[in-house]
Amino acid sequence: MLNPIRTLTALTLTAAALAAAPQAAADPVATIVSGVHWKTASQPWAQASASDGVIVQAHTSSVLHANGRYYLFGNDERGNGGFRGVLCYSSTTLSNWREEGVALAASPTIPDLKAGAKVQRARVLYDARTHEYVMWMHIDDANYSEARAGVAVSSTPCGPYHYLGSSRPLGHPSRDIGVFQDDDGTAYLLSEDRSVVPSSGPGGSVAALQNSDHRSIEAPAMAKVDGRYYLFGSRLTGYWMNDNIVESAAALDGFWSAPSLFAPLGSRTYRSQTDGILTVQGTKQTTYVYLGDRWTRGDLNDSTEVWYPMSFDNGLPRLLKRHVWSIDTRTGVWRNGR
Repeated sequence: MLNPIRTLTALTLTAAALAAAPQAAADPVATIVSGVHWKTASQPWAQASASDGVIVQAHTSSVLHANGRYYLFGNDERGNGGFRGVLCYSSTTLSNWREEGVALAASPTIPDLKAGAKVQRARVLYDARTHEYVMWMHIDDANYSEARAGVAVSSTPCGPYHYLGSSRPLGHPSRDIGVFQDDDGTAYLLSEDRSVVPSSGPGGSVAALQNSDHRSIEAPAMAKVDGRYYLFGSRLTGYWMNDNIVESAAALDGFWSAPSLFAPLGSRTYRSQTDGILTVQGTKQTTYVYLGDRWTRGDLNDSTEVWYPMSFDNGLPRLLKRHVWSIDTRTGVWRNGR
């Protein structure tokens, strides 16, 4: 199903010639509020307990835009007791999410998906060749010693997904993952790899990241802005939030810049960890939305989402802290909040 693998230093990129899913105009305005629990089919910014309504369970979230709707995927952390399933929600904008059910269910007969397993950072792309949605995820055991990338497929965005198995890309450990789809439809798996990656290897071409630092990162995410690639990630501190970093390059196999910050030094990325960068391409402008997690250590169910707009003035990415803001997903124009 998938084409050969390319690797960039601590991140492996698995190429799969995937075309973008068809898109249609959505209802325009979404109000986004960060750092609170979202409720389904209600005001998305309402702080609520589980007894007051259904809380959106989409930890380590990702967003897919397909067929005129946005699809939100993430882990169900109720109970804090291991893998309960990847849930799917949908919206015509980026708020007022509707629960669609379990996209990938836990299974006592599949070791990778058993209740005690670690299944994290589910990411979904559309494969136009097979007309299937492809979900990648980090697969591990309770001790994080397996370090594998898992894959599942479905004919519909919210599943149910059929699990195909897991592997170590190019034989290297794979932990936190992200996905990126280029303008030509080629898709890449970004996989955290804390080992040293060679300049060539089995299964395809491998390119070393041209960087004097060569530091590893977790929670990788990528965006392409004005023809340049930006790779975002977190330092290796687990659920302790830190100053996340970004590197950029004119080509994936080209020279990558030294790491720099995209939020103020010491802000710990406004107390968040990178999940992804969502591109909202409207009729008037393109807006880039930072998707992040604000972790509550010891009670992952209490963790919340941090979604902020980003600017790329003069090619320098900057995270714009807005607790409440709105975006017209039809035009791409966003408005200041607070």
